[in-house]
Amino acid sequence: MTEDEYRTIEIPAEGFYKDRGSKFLSFAFPVENETAVKVFLHQVKKAHHVCNHHCYAFRLHPKGDVFRSSDDREPSGSAGKPILGQLLSYELTDILIVVARYFGGSLLGVPGLINAYRSSAIDAIENANIIVKTVHATFEISIPNQLMNELLNVVRSESGIISRQDFGEKMMLHISVSKSRKIGLIEKLNNNPKLGPYLIIN
Repeated sequence: MTEDEYRTIEIPAEGFYKDRGSKFLSFAFPVENETAVKVFLHQVKKAHHVCNHHCYAFRLHPKGDVFRSSDDREPSGSAGKPILGQLLSYELTDILIVVARYFGGSLLGVPGLINAYRSSAIDAIENANIIVKTVHATFEISIPNQLMNELLNVVRSESGIISRQDFGEKMMLHISVSKSRKIGLIEKLNNNPKLGPYLIIN
């Protein structure tokens, strides 16, 4: 992957693990912010309200630099961290995994819990459709209408796209391109003898 790409999941997925009667149901959700995390966590708690534990972990942003995990009253480090560990191992971000535990009557001990929560998280990930997304940067350009074709040729040469057009005496275009190519594209546009003298870039 390039520096502009990151791995996440396309749609929600589920997993399962069982040990000595205890059932661990895992739910993986694609999320983009902590508000979505709270919504999905509430949904799982409501659907599985008889469970004593709803442990989870999430990572956000392309670099995964916002993250959190919760043991939800399981022994410290026995649930949330093993789930988070799998998000790191599979290099996933913008993802939440919640594991609801149905107690089976037998204590599993900390090693058993670590294995159970880790295995349940893995099963949800393995059942998910992992995709690669690209981080885009956007900017605006104003040009005379007759230069549209010339502009398109330069934008496409850097795999950029026109995300919006506003027509008037001059055309205002909203350009979207992968983050690492933004500076190079702007330089190409400015150095183009047909476009450079007429461009207004915001």
